Amino acid sequence: MLAEERRMRIVELLQENKSVEIAELSQLFSVAQETIRRDLRRLEEEGVLKRTHGGATLSEERQTIAPLSARSQVNREEKERIGRKAVEYVADGDRIIIDGGTTTLQLARALKSSRKSAAVVTNALNIAIELAGIGEVTVDVVGGTLSESSLTLIGPETERALGRYRVNKVFLAASGVTVKWGLGISNSFEAAVKQAMMAAAGQVILLADSSKLGKEGLVSFAPLTKVDKLITDENADPKIIDAIAQLGVDIELV
Repeated sequence: MLAEERRMRIVELLQENKSVEIAELSQLFSVAQETIRRDLRRLEEEGVLKRTHGGATLSEERQTIAPLSARSQVNREEKERIGRKAVEYVADGDRIIIDGGTTTLQLARALKSSRKSAAVVTNALNIAIELAGIGEVTVDVVGGTLSESSLTLIGPETERALGRYRVNKVFLAASGVTVKWGLGISNSFEAAVKQAMMAAAGQVILLADSSKLGKEGLVSFAPLTKVDKLITDENADPKIIDAIAQLGVDIELV
């Protein structure tokens, strides 16, 4: 088992039991206890858990994370405008990846009503359901481990699956965007999936409402120079917009 897969399984066990013991994990994965300690240190740095004597507990932040339905209501109007603008960049017959997220969900809804034809690849179950049954749109859902907080599939299997695709565009989400640190997200598992999405795409289009700009994510997964286009709302700080534009990113304000 790869280290990444082992850490994913540790996260699953924490979500199920709220705590884990080093000795038990060492036996379960047939690795040394020091290997498990390194895994726990890594996961603690990512904000997933809090280490304790002989084990770890799920971090309070992870236990109280806002449900997807609540997060989708934040800046809802702005996200809807971004989604409607983003669908203008989907050409008939395009092959696209739609990343999981509350803003990218609005793109899926706009695509649903646009009647454009497209082949969609996604790791988000809610986006797949949104696009189900539309004759003009085909949907591929990549496999992986379910993240209950975001309804996305993540992990090494997701990364391997994405590596087999080649698409025209990826519509990407991020939890934070800064000039210095680039695109950020809450953990390394999601970061690795987003990197695989970007590698599969000819063009990277970032969908981020203004609340994400100037905010650092815990894990940086790409510099802004890797982004071709940013679609955000008109409430964005002009200084941040100017700084991003100077990096060569095309920006749409809606």
